[in-house]
Amino acid sequence: VIASDGTVTVEEGELYRELAAILELRSKSLALRRGRQYLRDISGDGLRFGPPRVLGGRMLSVVAWSRILDSSEVLCAINTDPSLPRRAWVVVDSGLHPAGSALKVVYSTRRADEGMLLPVQSKGEDGLVAALDLEVPPAGFVALA
Repeated sequence: VIASDGTVTVEEGELYRELAAILELRSKSLALRRGRQYLRDISGDGLRFGPPRVLGGRMLSVVAWSRILDSSEVLCAINTDPSLPRRAWVVVDSGLHPAGSALKVVYSTRRADEGMLLPVQSKGEDGLVAALDLEVPPAGFVALA
């Protein structure tokens, strides 16, 4: 932010506030600091899952990963589409989050989503995939625990 006197106040900028919120979340979560990291498969229909893919030279998708430490999983996801929200079924660890359990949105660039509980459901062609239906805001980031 540039003030009328020409000074720059970084702490008042939106990017600074978002990074500060994410760093605070990280400082409170051992899994985010030290957990193993896993790229998560996604699905548009809840049946066929796979990693995000580049289509037509651009990736406009949800990209999700988990940080797992012991019995704690934090699911993180970004939306690579700067214009539109994107939705996908995202795989979670079925041993930690079986169907019927839920994960809570602990951070979102769309603040109204924070605190929401997203149910884990049995998905996949064989019904053995633990996944949740996740929408990520345009160019946004979410974290669930």
